[in-house]
Amino acid sequence: MTLQNLSKILDKYEQKLGSSSLGQFELLRSLPFYNWQNPQDSRTLNHVIGLPQKNGKTYPLSVIRV
Repeated sequence: MTLQNLSKILDKYEQKLGSSSLGQFELLRSLPFYNWQNPQDSRTLNHVIGLPQKNGKTYPLSVIRV
């Protein structure tokens, strides 16, 4: 994830909020961190900013069980 990619993502959400950068921050702030029950849910902060990637492949977050 680069700043350029993040800017494009924020521009996408700007249409919903108007041109306020404070509004963009509030939208990101209001998103849940991750949906552990449904990893495919794209309405989370991690999906907006981008899930972890390795060699161009995106991976969901995982729970480490001890």
